[in-house]
Amino acid sequence: MITINYYLKGAMSDDKVKQLVKSKTQGIAEMLNQPLQLYLMISGAGKRIQIYTQKRISQYEWDKHKQRIDTRKNKLTGEAINDWLHSIEQSMLKKFALYENEGMTLQLDDIRDMVQTRAPIIINNATSSMEQYFKRFIQEHKTGQGYSKKHRTVQNYNAFFTHLKKFSIARRIPLIMDNFTKAFLIKFKDYLSAEVKLGDNTVSKYIKTAKTFVRFYINEGLIKPFPIAEVKSTEKDGEIYIITLKQLIALQNYKIDNKRLDGCRDLFCFQCWTGQRFSDIETFKIYDIKTNQDGDKTWDLYTKKTGENIKVPIVEYALNILDKYADSEFHLPLISLQKQNQNLKELGELVSKGNEGQAKIEGFDTMTKIVEYHDGIRKETYVPFFNLLTTHVARKSYITNSLIIGIPERVVKEVSGHKSEKDFRRYVNLASSYKDEVIRRSYSTENIAKFIK
Repeated sequence: MITINYYLKGAMSDDKVKQLVKSKTQGIAEMLNQPLQLYLMISGAGKRIQIYTQKRISQYEWDKHKQRIDTRKNKLTGEAINDWLHSIEQSMLKKFALYENEGMTLQLDDIRDMVQTRAPIIINNATSSMEQYFKRFIQEHKTGQGYSKKHRTVQNYNAFFTHLKKFSIARRIPLIMDNFTKAFLIKFKDYLSAEVKLGDNTVSKYIKTAKTFVRFYINEGLIKPFPIAEVKSTEKDGEIYIITLKQLIALQNYKIDNKRLDGCRDLFCFQCWTGQRFSDIETFKIYDIKTNQDGDKTWDLYTKKTGENIKVPIVEYALNILDKYADSEFHLPLISLQKQNQNLKELGELVSKGNEGQAKIEGFDTMTKIVEYHDGIRKETYVPFFNLLTTHVARKSYITNSLIIGIPERVVKEVSGHKSEKDFRRYVNLASSYKDEVIRRSYSTENIAKFIK
């Protein structure tokens, strides 16, 4: 006859816990929530066998008398793990009885195989359990100021989790907390780069999210601590693509018969004249436009991303667009970010060709270099400029053009809402390169000759 028991390796005795609680020992909660290895112990016929179940459970959630998880303290995976523990116990008892009847002895390797072959019972529940953990992470993980994450951040988190689930299937690694280790994150990073073929910047974004998720549950005591910083991911500054003021004015004056592309153009130009993120453009309210005693208009904006209050001067070109849509409900031809980016490429191709009575706008069909890094290797490709048109181009164009025409850096930063000096300095350098080119052209032999004849 054999007996089967489960125990947590390194768990404190009840008396020890009571003593620590009574003395109000600092960190007692963290100690009880620290995941401990769960062992299976089989006793019988004068022998005792101990096997690590490959599961870690905190002392807080473990009921040592019932030798099961207290499902009131672990509502996410407690029931599934308890079912798994019960199935192991029952299969062992039946196997031992069968061997005993036939006069055979169950070997240690046989017992290990039984534990492993029964494991899919919990693995089948792993993804659904991890879904719950991930939902909790999104709900409870806050910004540095204690606010909930913005909608776009949550979208990025969801994209990360989709890749994580595909990685789990492709590499046959169950999504359970015990598997979140340094090696796991490195394998996930390699998968994103080698199999999904993502660029280094995108891979870095997902690895940062993975680290944030892991830190969250390390603090919860559900993931064993490991040196997260040793999982490296590098980002390279991307190219800055802009349209010049000459191109912008030509685009705004271009006659477009297609209503959808006409609205796309107006929305893009309004963003080029105000410099705001598309997340703020798509929530534009005409009531936020304030007029002073001189008749000048300002967009009184609280940015969606940072919550900052920004005063955006409405220049004449932007005002003309608002006047065009004065009778519409939203005073702008609002559309989703995805559709706007799709339409922009079609719009760019349209104006790059011209039509009867209208010349093409120069520069929209220029072959433009794209630089990407894959696993540290630089790759260059060339595409027509109109294929690079996005709402980001509008914001970058406003910042760069403002600097080129001489608006002070401090003023541009106040309107754009940039906090990072490093990020903003890239625009300053780009604007300087444009200024340098203007000076070189102005002082060329050909141009100077016009003035000395």
